[in-house]
Amino acid sequence: MQGSVVSIIVPVYKVEQYLDRCVQSIVNQTHKNIEIILVDDGSPDNCPAMCDDWAAKDSRIRVIHKENGGLSSARNAGLEMATGAFLQFTDSDDWLEPEMIAYLIDLAEQNEADVVRCGYFESYETDEPDHPVGESRCVQPDVADQIIDLMNDGYLSGVVWNKLYRRTVVGDVRYDPADGCSEDILYNFRVLSKTQKVVYGDKPLYHYTVRADSITQDVFKPVAFSIIRAKHIIMEAHKDDEQVEPYCLKGYLNSAMIVMNNMLSSGQCLEYYPGLRAEILKYKWTVWRSSLYGARDKIKILLLALSAKLYHKAVPKK
Repeated sequence: MQGSVVSIIVPVYKVEQYLDRCVQSIVNQTHKNIEIILVDDGSPDNCPAMCDDWAAKDSRIRVIHKENGGLSSARNAGLEMATGAFLQFTDSDDWLEPEMIAYLIDLAEQNEADVVRCGYFESYETDEPDHPVGESRCVQPDVADQIIDLMNDGYLSGVVWNKLYRRTVVGDVRYDPADGCSEDILYNFRVLSKTQKVVYGDKPLYHYTVRADSITQDVFKPVAFSIIRAKHIIMEAHKDDEQVEPYCLKGYLNSAMIVMNNMLSSGQCLEYYPGLRAEILKYKWTVWRSSLYGARDKIKILLLALSAKLYHKAVPKK
């Protein structure tokens, strides 16, 4: 086997119908020097036995069986076992193109980068074709642009599964279970604070499965507020950076508005509405005075300031 060892960490929980496809796509990587860590997070179905079957077939596969602790706990368990020079996280209902790891390794080693990423496909469980998401070119962002992207670029920057991390840079950075459904963006934030060089690749090579029952799909429960908390943490960390702070605020407010709109249109969790509205309106004059915000943003915050009822009427209903 040639090249650097890559540890691929796969949390596993109630994914019987997807697990074989996922593991097969990892086994089939053209970069063969991989360590596959399947973390059975106390799955109550046949997944534990499936993980053991895969380990019996391929010596590169190691299995951890643990009590259910959630996604962050499972990834942390995998991090403790990992021995590779690089780390990659794959969700067990997703799959990889055969050359994904080779592409990311080349990107990292040729550029001496600490973190690299590729694009991805949104893959639907319908007849709808896969939708590619990614850069149109290979770029090397500076530190400021990395944080700006993290706050404003959605899944492409925020998730971990389209990235490769140099293990010496990750060091002892671990997931915090208190981060909720926004664990990825805060994990990336903590790792990026230690990096010297990041490179964005231009090829979509990861297949993200858009599932109706995914834990990330139900955005109308209180856990949805974790994204606001996460972005507030990042914004506070850069409050004295005149270059980055305005973009951090924009990303924070955008997420807060999205959560509020979803809450209003669904009619759920409305007890949180007054506090969230008050938090957004703290920044109304900043929005009005800044050229970063378009006319639509300024009109929305004006409506919110004038009348909660008027703003509510303007929110598209489901």
